[in-house]
Amino acid sequence: MALECETGTATKITTGGNGGTQDITVGHDPKAFIIWGTKNRTSQGLGAGTNCASIGFCDDADNNVSIAMQNEDNSGNVEARKEGRTDAVLIFLTDSTAAETARASMTLGTLKATLTWDLQDGSIATLLHWISYGGADITGVQVFTITKVTDAAPVVQSITLDADCQGASDEQAVLFAINIGAAGSASISNNFTFNMGMATSSDKEGVATASGDDNSSTGEYRQGFFGGHVMEKRGPTSGTANYTGEFNGWDSLGFDINWSVNDATAGLIYCLVIKGGKWEVDSGRTMPTSNGDKVYSTSFQPKGLMTLAVRRTTTGQAREDSTFNLGAASSTTTETWMGFTAEDVSDPMNVGHGSSNVNVIEIMNAVDQSIDGRGIVDSFNATDFTLEHFDAGTAWLFASLVCGDADVVAFNNNQGQIIG
Repeated sequence: MALECETGTATKITTGGNGGTQDITVGHDPKAFIIWGTKNRTSQGLGAGTNCASIGFCDDADNNVSIAMQNEDNSGNVEARKEGRTDAVLIFLTDSTAAETARASMTLGTLKATLTWDLQDGSIATLLHWISYGGADITGVQVFTITKVTDAAPVVQSITLDADCQGASDEQAVLFAINIGAAGSASISNNFTFNMGMATSSDKEGVATASGDDNSSTGEYRQGFFGGHVMEKRGPTSGTANYTGEFNGWDSLGFDINWSVNDATAGLIYCLVIKGGKWEVDSGRTMPTSNGDKVYSTSFQPKGLMTLAVRRTTTGQAREDSTFNLGAASSTTTETWMGFTAEDVSDPMNVGHGSSNVNVIEIMNAVDQSIDGRGIVDSFNATDFTLEHFDAGTAWLFASLVCGDADVVAFNNNQGQIIG
C-alpha cells in the first residue's frame, strides 16, 4: 500500500466555449484534487495587475467547492469582492464588476482530472496550479461544507463525516478549510476575505488570511497568520475576528471545531478531508535570513509538500502590505506556487500576482512585486525535507503540510503480535 502525490501546472483553455473541457493528466488515479490560480497570471513570473484568485477542492465522488476574490489594480478606490460555490472547483471574477468571467467544475477519472468550463471567457489562458492525492493508503475522501453555528463563544461544533472518513486518528488524516466569510453560496459580495487553513491534529494546525476593504480610497488591506487555528475570518476594515475556529481533534464520527470567537452569521466553510496515509502540519516554520539549504524536520518520510504563507514574521494580524502564498511539490523537479499582493495605503491601488513552476514557496514584495525570499525542494528524507533558499533576508513564517505512506504493519505468526 502507498500514498500517491503529484503536483503540476496547467494552462486554462480559451476555446470550446461554455461547456468546453480539458484534461489534466496525472500519474495515478486521483482521489482528492486541489487546484488554484489567479486569473490574469498567464506566464511564469511576477508583476503588477488586477488579482482574481481562486482555490477549489474535488473528491472522488466529484463533489466540488471553491472560493474566489477580486482586487482591481490601479483603481482610484479599492474594488474588492468575493464568492464561494458548491458546484465549481474554480471561479474567476471580472476585473472590476460583480460578475463571473469563467467558472469550471471538475470530475476525477482514470489517470486524469477533467475541467468543464461551464462559463468560459475565451480569452485568458490562466496558469493553474494543482496537487493530486491517490493510492491505496487513502481509504476515505470527502468534500463538504460546514455551516458555522451562531451560538455565543466558546462553543464546540461537532462535524459528522461520511463513514469512510470516520474514526481517523492524529496524523492519519488531514482537514483543509477555505472560506470567504459569507453565509451563502453562488453570491458575489463586496470586500474580500480569502482564508485557508490545514489541520492534522489539535496541536498541528494553521491558517493564513488576506482581506481588502471595498471602496476605500487609499487601499486598506490586512493579512494574518495563526498557528493555533484552522478557520478564521476577520473584518477587512477593523481586523477584529468575526470567528476563530480551533481543530479539537478527530473522533469516531468525524471531528470537533472549538469556536473561541464567534459571531451570529451562519458562515459557510468549504472543506476537504482525506483519510489514510500519514499527514503532518507544522505552522512554526521560518525561512532563513541568508541563502542556502535549510532542513525542516518531520515525523516521517515525506512524499509531498504544501506551503502556506502571508508576509509576516510573527503570528497575528495587522493592516499592512499583504501577500497570500500557496505552493506545492511532489519531487525536486515538480514544484508549483502562486501568490498575490496588495500595497496598503496606496492611491491608486497597487496590486500584483505571481506564478512559478520552479519554487515551492515565494514571498513577494507588495510595493514592487519583487521577490523577498523563495525556496525550492532540495530533497525529501527519512525524517525531514530540505529547501534551498534564495533572495533571503527575512525570517518569514510559513506553514507546511507533508504527506507520506502509512506504516507497514506485519503480523508475527510465531508470537501472535502485530509489529511494524
